[in-house]
Amino acid sequence: MNRTKLLNFEHLEQALWCSAQDSSIESAILSDWLLDSTSLSLRLQKHCQHLDVKVINQQSVEHLAPNDQAWLGNVSCLVREVVISGDKKPWVIARTLIPHATLTNDEQDILDLGDNLLGLRIFSHSTARRDEIEVATILPDPTSNKKLWARRSRLWINNKPMLVAELFLPHAPIYEKDNQQMGQEIMNGHD
Repeated sequence: MNRTKLLNFEHLEQALWCSAQDSSIESAILSDWLLDSTSLSLRLQKHCQHLDVKVINQQSVEHLAPNDQAWLGNVSCLVREVVISGDKKPWVIARTLIPHATLTNDEQDILDLGDNLLGLRIFSHSTARRDEIEVATILPDPTSNKKLWARRSRLWINNKPMLVAELFLPHAPIYEKDNQQMGQEIMNGHD
């Protein structure tokens, strides 16, 4: 795994999250993506021929950072960090904290998902829901003013919580209008 991807996971851990009402989401398109309470995996599948996930890290932690404790309590969790790619382009990095108490009974299989999409597993269940969405902007490159958007939210399955943070990388469909404009500028000979 290259250094850029590792830095992106660090950005998720250090993001300054705020409620959607307190943020300045710049467009209806961004807002629609960031505040969508349905499965991100299902939505991303509609924008590519092949959506895949690569697990970068999966390990247990005994204590959560204070910022995460506010969402889940001071519990031991499974940390799952992945890169989601559409047609071989990295679109999203995601960091999910899953309390060990969530990984019981019907949800034990989450431990063995491997390179399968967590969102598809969660949202295939009738009790799945997302709440408490917060957003953040991240400047991964201090020399550029190109900001990336991230969101975090609590997912529930069978009334058992988990916390997911997602950073939308530059080629993600959330920026489709920006990417089309940049492509047009390149075709016209502008930087």
